[in-house]
Parts: sequence; C-alpha cells; structure tokens
Amino acid sequence: MKKNVFCLILTIAVIASSCEKKAELSSFAWLEGKWVGRYDSASAFEQWKITGEKSMHGAGGVLSGKDTVMVERISIEERSEGLFYMASVDGNPKAAEFKFSGFKNDTAVFENPQHDFPQRILYIKNGEDTFYACVDGKYKGKYIREEFNYKKAQN
Repeated sequence: MKKNVFCLILTIAVIASSCEKKAELSSFAWLEGKWVGRYDSASAFEQWKITGEKSMHGAGGVLSGKDTVMVERISIEERSEGLFYMASVDGNPKAAEFKFSGFKNDTAVFENPQHDFPQRILYIKNGEDTFYACVDGKYKGKYIREEFNYKKAQN
C-alpha cells in the first residue's frame, strides 16, 4: 500500500513539473512596438523589436518636457539557463542582468538581488494596448518602487 501511494505521488509530481510553463521569448512578443506612458508627472516610453529567435532589443526612457531625464538600452534574451532582461545606461560599464523568475498571476518577474537598484522588474499586460511596469527594491536601506503605465503608441 505504501509503495502504491509513493508511486502515485511520484507520478503526480512528474506530471505537474512537465505542465509547468517554460519561459520563452515568445511570451513577450506582445511587447514589440512603441509604447508611451507616464512616470509620475513625466512622459515615459519603451520601444521593442524582436531581433531574432532568442532576443528582442529596444530602448526606454523618461522625458520631462523636451528634456531627456533618463534613457536606457533594454533587451530580453533567451539563453540555455533561462530568460534574462538586460538594461544598460550610459556611465555603467556593463548591462545589469535580471533573470526571469516566473509568472506570478499575470505578472512577469525578473530579479537580480545583487543589483544596487532595482532588484526586481515587473511587467503586467493589462490588455491588448496597455501594460504596467514596475521596478522596485532597496536603495541605501530604503524600499523604493517606481511605477510606469504604458499604452501602445498610435503610428
């Protein structure tokens, strides 16, 4: 009897693990295009392009009036060890890498606990034409959360 219960539990565990959604770049194909939005009282943008089977690249930034407050080069890459979100800004010698840790409800989560700020990047697709992004973590001992709301730009 104990042997049968063990076999049943083992079978359920194998089936459950095989049903687990594998992280693939195609899960983020909906990001392709230009997005505009808000960050506090400033304008924000992201623009993405699929550049191959295993990568998509783009840029993101924040504008205050006609002044550019921040611009970063962004990418998502599918590697053998998983999906990675990279962000690179001028002045930093190399891109910060955040590993995809999974979907929690409708939220895609990328994390790098060793990064100074942020340690986490979240993307939530709200519909066909809108998404919410958030970066958060601790900086100098204080929790910070920056939120961005985007909509698909009209061409």
